Amino acid sequence: MEEKVSIEKKTARIDSLELFAVLLFCVDGKVESLWEGKCTVLLITCVFLGMVTIFSWAEPDQRLHRFEFYYFLDSFFRGLLSLIVLKGNQMPAKRGYMVNAEEIEKVVNQVYGDNEFLDKESLPKAFAETKELLDVFGFFARNLQGAVKLQKLRN
Repeated sequence: MEEKVSIEKKTARIDSLELFAVLLFCVDGKVESLWEGKCTVLLITCVFLGMVTIFSWAEPDQRLHRFEFYYFLDSFFRGLLSLIVLKGNQMPAKRGYMVNAEEIEKVVNQVYGDNEFLDKESLPKAFAETKELLDVFGFFARNLQGAVKLQKLRN
C-alpha cells in the first residue's frame, strides 16, 4: 500500500512566510565556504542566515529550534507547490498541496538528530552531513536561481 505524501491545502493563496521561504533559495550570491573548504551551491551563507533571521522566534537571530526548522520546511514546500508554473500557463497537478507532516519530521530528524536547536554556524554543517538533502535542496536552489536569471534576461 502506497502512503500519500501530500495533502491538499484547499486554498488558492500563499502566505508571506511561504513566499519568503522560497525566496531564500532564489538569492544568488557569492558562495562562501562555511567551514574549512567545504562548500556547495546550497550553502550560500545568506540562505541559512535568512532562515535563522526570518523563522526564529524563540531566540531571534541566534539559533533555530527544531520546531522552527520544521515550520520553515513546511512553509518552503507549501510555497514551492503554490508558486510553480510549468510552461506557459500550465499548472502542476499537485498545486496547492502540502508535504505530509511525517515526511517533514524525517528531514528535521536527519538534520537535528537529538538536538533541540542549532545555531547559525552549526545549522549548515548539520544540513550538509546528509547528501540527499544537499542534492534535493541544491536542485531547488539552482532551478529557482536559474528562473530568476532567465526572467532578468527577458526584462
